[in-house]
Amino acid sequence: MLKKITELETIRQEQARLAARETELVTPELTDTNLLPLLYLWFKEYGRRRNCPPRDDSVMQRRKFLLIAIALYSPGTLIGDKLRYGMREKFREVLNLKSPTLVSNLVGEVVFYYQQYTTFRRDVTNVYYHLLQRLEWYRNQTASRF
Repeated sequence: MLKKITELETIRQEQARLAARETELVTPELTDTNLLPLLYLWFKEYGRRRNCPPRDDSVMQRRKFLLIAIALYSPGTLIGDKLRYGMREKFREVLNLKSPTLVSNLVGEVVFYYQQYTTFRRDVTNVYYHLLQRLEWYRNQTASRF
């Protein structure tokens, strides 16, 4: 019986540790949606620097940005949680989509692309880290002004 109690205590401790870690991972990197247009501008600039730059408004480029934006603003969505309130409309505005419903429809698609297509995953990962670096620089610049 003592072994059972000890095992239950271990399980509870592990569940608490996992719950805390999950909370860390689903906490958004960004909450200020006013940065979305700037992020999209940086995203397009990054794409233009390639040897064979893609069209800024291509469907694939918008998919890549949407995945990055979700990862930054609503990371739990990438594992099946709902988008944070108001984010569909913000993403729709920035990506110039006709309907916020389209954003919801694309979520599963972009996650699938990221999991299945190496080139898509590589591109998204590279731009994601580039945007994080620029964001850090931007935060430092704006913080030093005050």
